[in-house]
Formats: sequence, C-alpha cells, structure tokens
Amino acid sequence: MVNRGILIDIVDMTPAIDMWEFLEATKRIYSLENQAETEDRLRALKLKDNANSDEMDNHYQSSNALYLEGKGVGVTLNERLRIQLFLKSPPHDFKLVRHLYLEKSELPH
Repeated sequence: MVNRGILIDIVDMTPAIDMWEFLEATKRIYSLENQAETEDRLRALKLKDNANSDEMDNHYQSSNALYLEGKGVGVTLNERLRIQLFLKSPPHDFKLVRHLYLEKSELPH
C-alpha cells in the first residue's frame, strides 16, 4: 500500500513502470538505510510469551511479510538464515521446541 503522502506524486502516472521508477529514484527503495531498517525489524520480531494459536499465526504471517518486504528493498536472506531468525523469535518457553527442531532437521544451505 502506498502512503497517501506519496500517492499524490504518482496518482496521475499511468504505466506502473513510471510509478516504480519515480519511487525508486525519489524514495531510494534500495538504499542501505532501507535494507538495514528492514533487516533490523526482521531480527527484532519476537513472539510474545504464552501466545495462543491466533497470535502464533499472526507472528508467522508478520515474519513472512517482513521477509517479503526485505526482498522488495534488496535484502538478501538465504533460506537458512530466514529459518534461523524465525526460530529465534519465540520466547524462552519455546526453547525446547527450537532445540529439537534444530537437532532433528537438516536446514537448507
């Protein structure tokens, strides 16, 4: 979704490529700052203690949305790191589950 403040700049542009080029040039979509901010948000994402199944599902969806956002700004996370970041996000009460998964699973390289 485009911020309304930015929408005024692109509302009259017809081809999507014109919109994208404008946003890319003026908003520095692939800037190191955007990449670092998105990666920081991925690393900071934490599931709250005693989460119920809906909260766990929302957490998973948030993680995937941030991963997709990261790809959109040029962050390169391989599948292994993506899994590791997600497994580090649950609170301490999931420590056993995380340990068992890492011990039994062969993570992609």
